[in-house]
Amino acid sequence: MEEWFEEGLAKDMWTLRYSNYDITREKSREALLTVGNGYFGTRGALEESEANEYNYPGTYMAGLYNRLKTQIDDRIVENEDLVNAPNWLPITFKVGEGEWFDPNKEKILEIERSLNLLNGVLSKKMLAQDSKGNITLIESTRLANIRNAFFSGLVIELTRNIKASDFIIDLMYILWLKLFLDFHCKCNFLGR
Repeated sequence: MEEWFEEGLAKDMWTLRYSNYDITREKSREALLTVGNGYFGTRGALEESEANEYNYPGTYMAGLYNRLKTQIDDRIVENEDLVNAPNWLPITFKVGEGEWFDPNKEKILEIERSLNLLNGVLSKKMLAQDSKGNITLIESTRLANIRNAFFSGLVIELTRNIKASDFIIDLMYILWLKLFLDFHCKCNFLGR
């Protein structure tokens, strides 16, 4: 413990960390884990999640907004909202002929997400189990380049880990990946 006060405290003071997946708090955590560079910001949603009642992946760009007029009682109110740009994060996986991984349906055995506020890097380490019992370790690192506003980075590493009883069996299985840009950009979850 003393060692942490001498060395770890300085590091942890600049880190925002979550060690569980709570669907009732995900939208708030996604906002707090946002990475950005002044030109754009990307919410800290899991790469495997889609926009739904629990998750709201989004990328927002400076100067890109929508102006709408709404009638409220006897007056017109003009709202300016940031536009949700195409989502550059979507990546998911499935084992063999199983279902595509969905963090809201599959079992998350362990998860840790941390945003290093000194360097702007968002890291995720998640151990997930699908409905067939396959266990996969998903690690990701995400950043928005501060020197070149048009560049960002995402590194994903998947490790297979099939468990039977108390020991791990190293079996070959097919791991499918699905990567795409999501152009279904809607601001459906504004609450208005």
